[in-house]
Amino acid sequence: MDTREKLETYLETVDTVIREGLATLEKAEVIFYRSGDSQPGKN
Repeated sequence: MDTREKLETYLETVDTVIREGLATLEKAEVIFYRSGDSQPGKN
């Protein structure tokens, strides 16, 4: 898990690159996470 300090440091870095958008720091409840090319029902 990232600490708030690490996230704030990262945001300072991307702040110089991102010209438009929104960044927030919030707690989130993750219901599920999927990664990769696999899809349910496909082999």
